Amino acid sequence: MHAFGVRNTPKGRVAVFQVWDFIDQDHYDLGLFLVHGIDGTPRTQVFRTRYHAVRMGTLENLLRQAGFIAVERLPDRFDQPLLVASRPAPP
Repeated sequence: MHAFGVRNTPKGRVAVFQVWDFIDQDHYDLGLFLVHGIDGTPRTQVFRTRYHAVRMGTLENLLRQAGFIAVERLPDRFDQPLLVASRPAPP
């Protein structure tokens, strides 16, 4: 579970969090929960999707195979890992 905290909206406060359910090594289901009305009668919305998880090393190799250069992993900058790469200028 990853909590995003409480957000103030024009319609009231909303608690936001995600729940990740791992299916196997390559797939997980994600539920995004929005709990409205936390100061009164709560109402919950849930948005669900399935993701194919690609390991960082695999993604780095795919970028290189596709012709990208200067592939670099930038850890600890965002909530999730970030990869940056450059594409060479056309001849």
